[in-house]
Amino acid sequence: MTIPIAGLSRHAPGPREAHNPRGNAQAYIYRWRGNGPWKSLNGGLPQPLRSFPYALVSVPGYLFAGLNDGRIYVSHDLGDSWQALTLTGESLQSVLAMAYVG
Repeated sequence: MTIPIAGLSRHAPGPREAHNPRGNAQAYIYRWRGNGPWKSLNGGLPQPLRSFPYALVSVPGYLFAGLNDGRIYVSHDLGDSWQALTLTGESLQSVLAMAYVG
């Protein structure tokens, strides 16, 4: 039985680390399901994340995490494992927001 995600969160030790342009956010992404507890999602994500995950979006069957350094990760299993997306064209300087329209 798949339990739907009840919440996603991200954390860094403080604002200086989270928003540091040098990339030392020391950040983690967490998931909360059902009655909890919060669980760190680290399968395939660097631990800790050096760039803060400003953008988190959940769409049917996928989770996306967009990082301050322009990298985007995708999960096909509600965050248990992650893969970096390979983008073509110019590299992204930063990912500050993502939206799902469907």
